[in-house]
Amino acid sequence: MSKNKHLTNEDRSQVEHWLRARESIKSIALRLGKSTSTISREIKKNSVPSNKSAPGRIPNRCIMRRDCHRIHLCEDKPDCNRSRCSACKLCNTVCPDFKEEFCARLVKPPYVCNGCEIEHMCTLRKRYYLHRPAQKAYEDKLIDCRSGFNIEEDELIRMDERRQRASYYTNCGFMLAFLREHNTSQSVIDIFNDLYSILGKDVFRRLFPVILTDNGSEFSNPKALEFADDSSRRTTIFYCEPSSPFQKPHVENNHELLRRILPKGCSFNGLTQSDILLAFKNYPQQKCHRQDLGPVLSRIWILL
Repeated sequence: MSKNKHLTNEDRSQVEHWLRARESIKSIALRLGKSTSTISREIKKNSVPSNKSAPGRIPNRCIMRRDCHRIHLCEDKPDCNRSRCSACKLCNTVCPDFKEEFCARLVKPPYVCNGCEIEHMCTLRKRYYLHRPAQKAYEDKLIDCRSGFNIEEDELIRMDERRQRASYYTNCGFMLAFLREHNTSQSVIDIFNDLYSILGKDVFRRLFPVILTDNGSEFSNPKALEFADDSSRRTTIFYCEPSSPFQKPHVENNHELLRRILPKGCSFNGLTQSDILLAFKNYPQQKCHRQDLGPVLSRIWILL
């Protein structure tokens, strides 16, 4: 199964085709070599709504349309001779008791109307997975993600100044690892406070002007991470979007490397901080120009 590889336009075309052929999401995932959750998210996120009704049928979506016998709802048409208003296309717009019915198929797999056996006679609102709109939505999302953060100009200037002061750090593959007793937000706050105390205000800000992380419970108190005890800002926290590990790929790759040494399910209870450092030292790493960091790293080693 391929990992960390986005769906292509051809993949999306195949998804649309197989949905119309009434293939299950699991079957589609197997055909494309993707996980079932990847295909499910793709369909739910990039399907498009449709107001298309059934040919030759009144577009009545009221949940009571089959048993309703109300008449003369249109006050401007007193001479209307219909036997009941539910047979009129204006019924849903003029009836005060209108309550729309929604298709239960749209809240469970496959989440769309592609391949539905009653599509030709269904009058309810629909959703379709179409590969062209899906591909465009994907491309627009990429453009939006790469266009930068939506922040005020003064904050952008401050961030740019920080970036320039820390530019010597961009070519370094250096990574810190800490063994925590409990997976709590306070354990992460304590590590930030220790680093801030060891490195000092200026060095900490140069090394960590911006921090990108996932929205896990251990990062649920961003203010405590962003601000020091004296209420001065020491960094800026940004969160990745849900289910988007590709937005911090280098960290995720390091996690995979760590799992080669400490497989998932392996207990960390008997490990020490020295064991974690030993594991990281045995990673296949890119060259890290540590001479550029100068005495900064020596102060970090004290904490480790």
